[in-house]
Amino acid sequence: MKPFTLLYFFLAAVLYLLALPFLLLLSFKPKYKASIPARFFLWKNPRFKNDDIWFHVCSLGEARAIAPIMERLKDRAVSISTITHTGHAEASKYKAETRYLPYEALLPFWIRKHRYLVVLEAEFWYLLFAVARAKGAKVVLLNARMTERSFPKYMKMRWLYLQMFKRVDKVFCQSEADKKRFEALGATNIEVVGNIKLAQKIVTNYFNIGST
Repeated sequence: MKPFTLLYFFLAAVLYLLALPFLLLLSFKPKYKASIPARFFLWKNPRFKNDDIWFHVCSLGEARAIAPIMERLKDRAVSISTITHTGHAEASKYKAETRYLPYEALLPFWIRKHRYLVVLEAEFWYLLFAVARAKGAKVVLLNARMTERSFPKYMKMRWLYLQMFKRVDKVFCQSEADKKRFEALGATNIEVVGNIKLAQKIVTNYFNIGST
């Protein structure tokens, strides 16, 4: 690992150890009985078998947003990771492998090589980007957005996002305003494509959807 990645991993691991008692308690709540054991203890959450296109979505809305593209992925081996149980339930409706995304400190031991990692909207996880790219994936942000209200908070952590966006190969964002905000945080190779449903032709051409 590079020095910054090693330091980030160490801090994430320390936070994980400190949070263990709290996580154990939460795992008994019905709302989290599937997601927390899977994400933080890898319970019934093995690595993906497929190695082609991996989508990471957070919750229900993002899982639904990829529906237009999933329609064109019938001949491709697709994997989908989620964070919430509602997102996982929605993603499970597609013809794809579905998993909960493990906590960051576990990702170096869980991620395998994929051709593409496609991250929806505002799911920015440093080790997700860094480890996936180190293992050979092209990292793509899709339907990327950053609101005017949240932007100052991102700017306060600009040092982190400068490192994070170095690991991103392509950004498909929703608006010109989003593009300017991503550029301010160090992102490059940005294309404004609007709503994912309207932009599916541009996006699917990038992923060579329809070919193997």
